[in-house]
Amino acid sequence: MLLNKAREIARGLAAELAYLTLVGTLVVPPRSLLRLPLVKALPPEVFSAIAFASSGDDLTLKLNSSLGMRLGGVPACKRLDAELAALCRALAERGGEPIYEALDVLPSLGATLSSIDVPEGDLLMSAYRALAGAASEHEYARLFKAYDEWGLYAVVGLNARRSGQRP
Repeated sequence: MLLNKAREIARGLAAELAYLTLVGTLVVPPRSLLRLPLVKALPPEVFSAIAFASSGDDLTLKLNSSLGMRLGGVPACKRLDAELAALCRALAERGGEPIYEALDVLPSLGATLSSIDVPEGDLLMSAYRALAGAASEHEYARLFKAYDEWGLYAVVGLNARRSGQRP
């Protein structure tokens, strides 16, 4: 359930980055997911679910992550792998910043999601590279194909849900 929330977050971020790339602007829309503080967009329990899924055989990390999922905390950053530890430190140090000011943490989120076989992680990294102008033609094609399938609904649906309206 919490990993589905992580997928939804990655899908929404990828859709909004793809939209910015498609329009050719860096102006973030007013009700955008990118305007949310990092810690609100990626809540601690969702981060703990990602850490649990990527923990492998580390029982201490599994225990800490499962406690974090139940109590709303995060496991100790020093016990995590490099990408997840970078994301953990960013949540601790820059959690109150809007995502558009902390875009450099998105590749860590994408790489971590990709490592636990969440396809939206690859799309998030492709969207980040596309926004920076460094994506390959294959990445652009895959990203815009995904955007055609769910992009507009993801952006409109998240904004409508936040405002209490129906898309």
